[in-house]
Amino acid sequence: MDETVQSAELIPLLGQYQLLPQLLKELILDQAIQEVPLSPEERVQAVEQFCRQHQIGDDTQREAWLKHYRMTPQQMAAQAQRQLKLQKFKLQTWNNQVESDFLQHKGQFDQYVYSLIRVASAEVAQELYFRLQESEQAFWGN
Repeated sequence: MDETVQSAELIPLLGQYQLLPQLLKELILDQAIQEVPLSPEERVQAVEQFCRQHQIGDDTQREAWLKHYRMTPQQMAAQAQRQLKLQKFKLQTWNNQVESDFLQHKGQFDQYVYSLIRVASAEVAQELYFRLQESEQAFWGN
């Protein structure tokens, strides 16, 4: 796309393409994670992980990726570090309550499997039923 978008057109275009809620969500996330610290090692690891996720293996691929997304290396590093900050924020904020919430709502997460046996006669069906009830035979076989 070589068309230039004027700043006055940007907000109406975001609204037209239903991107404004996503932008606002991302801005709120940025505010929430701005105080999450990253060590220098974590910053480097974040960029390395980002490159692995996006299959950026060497400098040529990195330059192609940056050109494609019209980003600078600094913007790419900031995006990578943002992902790590968000993960750290989630752990800091909700890690202590995840297990208790899971146990409290476990019934909503349980999954059940049911199987159906079709037989031609009622006598065979009744015999299978009694065998299963008495645990004489396992439904799934041996």
